[in-house]
This record gives sequence, C-alpha cells and structure tokens, in this order.
Amino acid sequence: MKIIGIDFTSAPTRSKPITAATGVLAKGHFSIESVRGLASFNAFEKEIAEPGPWVAGIDFPFGQPSRFVQTLGWPKLWRACVLHVEGLGKSGFERAVRAYSEGRPAGHKQHRRRTDVRARSLSPMKLDFQPVGKMFFQGAPRILRSGASIVPCAANDSDRVIVEAYPALAAEALADTRSYKNDAKPRQTSAHEDARRRIVAGLTEERCKTEYGLVVRLDAGMRRGLVDDAKGDMLDAVLCALQAAWSTFQPNFGVPETCDPLEGWIVDPSQNRPREPGSKPMHSSESRLLERISTDPSICHGKPCIRGMRYPVDMVLSLLSSGMDSDEILAEYEDLEHEDILGVLAFAARLSRVKRLRATA
Repeated sequence: MKIIGIDFTSAPTRSKPITAATGVLAKGHFSIESVRGLASFNAFEKEIAEPGPWVAGIDFPFGQPSRFVQTLGWPKLWRACVLHVEGLGKSGFERAVRAYSEGRPAGHKQHRRRTDVRARSLSPMKLDFQPVGKMFFQGAPRILRSGASIVPCAANDSDRVIVEAYPALAAEALADTRSYKNDAKPRQTSAHEDARRRIVAGLTEERCKTEYGLVVRLDAGMRRGLVDDAKGDMLDAVLCALQAAWSTFQPNFGVPETCDPLEGWIVDPSQNRPREPGSKPMHSSESRLLERISTDPSICHGKPCIRGMRYPVDMVLSLLSSGMDSDEILAEYEDLEHEDILGVLAFAARLSRVKRLRATA
C-alpha cells in the first residue's frame, strides 16, 4: 500500500516548502521511496487528490478544542465548523482566537484537545512562535475539499485516507528526544544532528518494530539526507509516514471510539496506552528530571542550566512566575523540551526542601 507523510506549514515557499515523504508498505516492511518539497498549497492539494488507495499522515491539528468551539457558539460538527472558520477568513479567525484569549488568566488562554494533552503538544489555538492555529486554518479546509476519508473528523468510504500525525512522538519513541531540529541556522547544533542520526538509526532497528510493528527501509542516500537536513522537514515527513503506516494495522486507524470527531486525534501508539486514573501524561521520575540540570563554570558563570545550554534555571522560573505557561516557553525557546521545564521545577522543589529558615542577622 502507498503511504504518505506530510510535514505541513502555514506559508509554504521554495525555501520552506510543505514536505512529503512517500513509501510502500508490504509484509511488515516500509520502504521510503522519495521525499520532496511542495512549494505551494496548490501542489499540496494535488498531492492529496492523487488516486488511491493510500493513507497519509499529515502534521497539523485537524480540529480546535471543543471547549473553545462551544463557548463561541461555532458549529459542533467538524465539517460545518471548518467551513465556518474558512468563512471568517484568515484575519477573522485570528481575531476570534485573540479576542477569546484576552483577559483570560495565564495558563487558560489557549485550550488543548484531549489528544494534545496526551501528546504534550501545543494548543491548536496558538498563533505565534509555532503558529499551529494558522496551520489548522490553512490545512483543514483543504483536506475537507479533497474528498478523502478524514479519520475521525469526516470519515467516508474513500480509498484515500488522511490521519493526523505528530512526528515529535515518533522521535521520542525511537530516540528519547524531541529536540532534533531548528529552522534558525544559528540555533542548529551538533546535538541536533546527533539526535537526527539516532532517530534515523532507530527507524531501521528493532526498536521501531517494537514500537510501531514494522521496520523502515532507507537507502544510504536517504539516510544522509535525513541527517543532514538541519530544519528536520524531511525527517518529520518520514516520521509522519511511519505513524500513518502504523495506523493501517489498527482498528479505526488507531483512533479510540471515545474520541471527539470535532477535535480529531493524533495517531501514534503512545496515544492509546492506558493511564492510571488521574495520572499526568508521560512524566519522568524526579531523578531523571534532575539529570537535565547541570552546572559548568564556563556556562552562565556556573549557574544551574538546562542540559549544558545557556538556559539558566532562574530564567525559566522567572518566565513561569511572569505568567507564561510551559507551552508558551517551549514555543519561544525551541531548543527546550517539556521535560526541561519539569526538570527546572523539580530542581526548585529540591532546593526548597528545608526544615526551617534561621535568621542570621
């Protein structure tokens, strides 16, 4: 079967295109045949209009949080809601999101879908830094017009199936990291390159088979290209394709029956693993979190910093105390990961464990 993975962007250009990976899934093996750029929305629309059968995993939020939609009185059915948003126009949609967020307390300005909470992904209402809200506005109407079966938002009998992907989950499953790329050249580090190398290796090893039930086949040139692409677009497209390939083996493409079709669902094995009632998603133990905090006399004058980078613990604590939530911090500082924020909090909690304070003056 033909499998497609698409790393989407809200403003495609030749230098930053939508990136599509295409492969063939057969007998438990998934061979990536090509990765190419789609420099316009027209090229993207042609891609998802190609005859089936195929399954495509696309990296953008297919829906908005139901709480947001219901509070504004927008249509509660996905198709009608998407058409309503398209009718608002780009500026009208952005005004509605910003107006909703204004005046709300910090941490509650932008809601997340159930699947975002489990995946630790950004709110689809976010318009700045990593503007996934703009990706929703540009992407959702286009996949709706394609006539493909959009699972679970607008499923039909088409042999062209589109599911929502999120490559950070696959990167984490294969190499224990979400920090492997950056669009800004000054922020592209050797640590990112090493992480991409580990992810690429993980695609072809037993770990991929354990996590996703298949092994990915990449030729030597493809491996080099995925590692060398510092922006990570090519690798993201391949990881989206991996998630799409995994979904073909799952009931309802890996989407649980309890999913709200208005919001949509990210397809990945991690999204369906049972959690204890009341538990928080995928938090590491305190000791593992504390390992993310290090001191080096040559970095920030020896202040405790995150993973040897120039992100002091006190800076992150100041951002949190100013009212920024973790999503906003992660969006502004792309080198940081969710566990880094937790590590800062664990470090602060450890320092505060004193029996009493005694005045010295």
